Amino acid sequence: MYLQVARADVVLHLCGHPTDGALSSLGRAEVKGLPAFHCNLLRQPPLFAAPVLARAAWSERVLEMTVTDSFGNRIVFCEPASLYA
Repeated sequence: MYLQVARADVVLHLCGHPTDGALSSLGRAEVKGLPAFHCNLLRQPPLFAAPVLARAAWSERVLEMTVTDSFGNRIVFCEPASLYA
């Protein structure tokens, strides 16, 4: 099973074959307009826990939002201050 998901400049290639990866995965994507993307997600019907938009623990100059699915896979969307300031 294969799926491609795209939004603006971010393209994810997802594979559902059990031998292609670990039990859960983590991906990071740098995006523009993270606050607007966060608001858009909050307007959608909730499938999982609502993502939180916050400054990164490792830098106050970076915004982060983690989206987690029911299998424990996570995507961390981030936006450096130069993109949102």
